[in-house]
Amino acid sequence: MKQQEMVKKVLFTINLHSMVDIITNSSSELFVGNADSKQEIIKLIETIYPNYLDEYEEVKYIDELTNSEFEDSYLIVKYDLWDDNILFLAKKFNLDPKIIYSNLDKKDNEKYWYPELSDKGIEMIKDKIDPNRKMYFLFSINDNPNWDMQEELMNVMEKYHLG
Repeated sequence: MKQQEMVKKVLFTINLHSMVDIITNSSSELFVGNADSKQEIIKLIETIYPNYLDEYEEVKYIDELTNSEFEDSYLIVKYDLWDDNILFLAKKFNLDPKIIYSNLDKKDNEKYWYPELSDKGIEMIKDKIDPNRKMYFLFSINDNPNWDMQEELMNVMEKYHLG
């Protein structure tokens, strides 16, 4: 009679950033850094990744971002602004929700209400996050930019996975 081979089971735990990773295995990235000027941050990025423009947009100063880029790409991922904490920004920055959200008056009347930041609200939040206006943003053009270069950029900028 053959002796049964023993099978050893191993459990691996993989931490995921997003369910989108499982479904698409793709990601776009945002890097945020601080510098005294756009030229300074560009020089820093080029030192690390000379051909960064092959995979990334031009560097944007915080005041060059569209409201959508600031809110939907940065604030949502930075502060995890999903359904359960949609009024978080008002609380976090001690701001009046009636001023920073343009549609707060509809909150109790709409079945699927989601707050919309007003232009004034966005400016007020920028003043809280970056009062000296030294933040610069680097968005990937397509999904899955070069991982080795991402690791290098993470040494000097904060990385946000946009999904």
